[in-house]
Amino acid sequence: MAAVGDRVHVASRKLGQPPREGVVTKVMGRLLQVRWSTGEESTIVPGTGSVSVGGRARVRSRTAKAPARSAVTTSRPARKAPAKSASAKKSPAKVANAAKAPARRAAPTAQARKAPAKAAKATTKVAKATTKVAKATTKVAKAPAKVAKATTKVAKATTKVAKATTKAAKAVKKAAPAKRAAR
Repeated sequence: MAAVGDRVHVASRKLGQPPREGVVTKVMGRLLQVRWSTGEESTIVPGTGSVSVGGRARVRSRTAKAPARSAVTTSRPARKAPAKSASAKKSPAKVANAAKAPARRAAPTAQARKAPAKAAKATTKVAKATTKVAKATTKVAKAPAKVAKATTKVAKATTKVAKATTKAAKAVKKAAPAKRAAR
């Protein structure tokens, strides 16, 4: 496990990108607060084998300032600042430094803010659809019992019809000799 001041390397998640490097500034249980080489700070929960510790790094406190360079130690002669023109354009060096500043996160878009509500609605729709499927499955499961009851009713009705037909045939037979006698 990394300790405060350790230099850490985190493998890239995308192919072709170099690993991220930074210095651990705070340890809170499994959480590591890391100041990356880009100047950003983030808190991570490293998984097994995802972070490699590359030794100790010198950590400067936020209040400490970088030591000033003396004229004796520099090898270049001091330059005079050029006179400012009326248009006051930025020098290429300042533009380059501005480009190196870490990018700020953009505010979440309206679509991103609506995403949780959309997810909740979708979850509700899924739950309702699941309930409908369960009810339909219950009906299908009950269908054979209903078919069996209906078949039983049809069989009873068929039996009644057969009995009635038998009675009618007997009545016709009894009536037939009486009609012959009357002729």
